[in-house]
Amino acid sequence: MVYCSSCMNPMEETDSQCPYCGSRDDIEVPDHQLPPGTILNNKYLVGAALGEGGFGITYIGRDLNLDMKVAIKEYYPNGYANRSATICPDVKSSTTGERREFFDAGRERFLGEARILARFSGSIGIVDVRDFFEENHTAYIVMVALDENENPTQVPPLLITTDEEKEEWNAAVKRNDLRKLRRKERF
Repeated sequence: MVYCSSCMNPMEETDSQCPYCGSRDDIEVPDHQLPPGTILNNKYLVGAALGEGGFGITYIGRDLNLDMKVAIKEYYPNGYANRSATICPDVKSSTTGERREFFDAGRERFLGEARILARFSGSIGIVDVRDFFEENHTAYIVMVALDENENPTQVPPLLITTDEEKEEWNAAVKRNDLRKLRRKERF
């Protein structure tokens, strides 16, 4: 099956334009973004980028196992990560110690965000987290974020409001610190 990289609806292989959204699949993609057609975690098809901010890139995607549209949020902090996706999908973090620590701590917080959001899946107004994982030297959150027409919508930012959520966030920071210590000690 072939899917439109802009809306993730099915297309015929002979279609030069998507019959649903009218998009052509010859979109130019910046080198730092994953190219449409990339498969993550052996089951998520990456489409076009929906948005990009200071700490990540959100793509439209498709869960190939469940055959449903998803939003895939990639941890990619601007200025702390680099990639040339035409060569390799791996993210390269900064090589200086302090910048590397920032990248690693941010990735732990990103995964902590996924855990917190997953706990609230099914709640009104909260995006359902379907999965989260590490790959390409970074991390990803797979969410269902659809509007009334089944089109992906922007994923809301994380708001930590309760003491329990703050504790979970701080625990992720502590886990990251422990990992750094173990690396130094070659544990």
